[in-house]
Amino acid sequence: LYAVAKEELEPWLTDWKALRQMRAVLVSRSEITKIAVTQTDGSWVLEKGDQGWKDGTGIERPAAAIETFLDQLESLRIAEIIEETPTDLERYGLSPPMVELAVWTTTSATPHRLLLGTLLEGTKTRHGRIDGRSAVCTFQTFPTTLP
Repeated sequence: LYAVAKEELEPWLTDWKALRQMRAVLVSRSEITKIAVTQTDGSWVLEKGDQGWKDGTGIERPAAAIETFLDQLESLRIAEIIEETPTDLERYGLSPPMVELAVWTTTSATPHRLLLGTLLEGTKTRHGRIDGRSAVCTFQTFPTTLP
């Protein structure tokens, strides 16, 4: 049995929240085959083909714009966990969500979905949820226009 001063252990202790996965979209960009954004004011789709990315009408989109969009998607993180098991999603603008981002991959038959509420007043964040998880979180603003 050993006695150790608390100060000696503090550098080794990690807040349990820091251990949580904070990435919003848990897929590799190389696996993404299709992206769809559905909003209250419209929707759009991007699909990866042999020659690049095309929108829902079959028009090829600029590679630089798609790469920027994929960078933003890959870097999207949960800023804060607001409520672990919410009982009223409407108060977060999530019933129904204002924006749904769906990402299809080569490794899953069902898309990964990110559900977002309205922008929080005076900030660049939104409430949101990752489909399949109960927690309501805040996310930095994510571009929802077609790249």
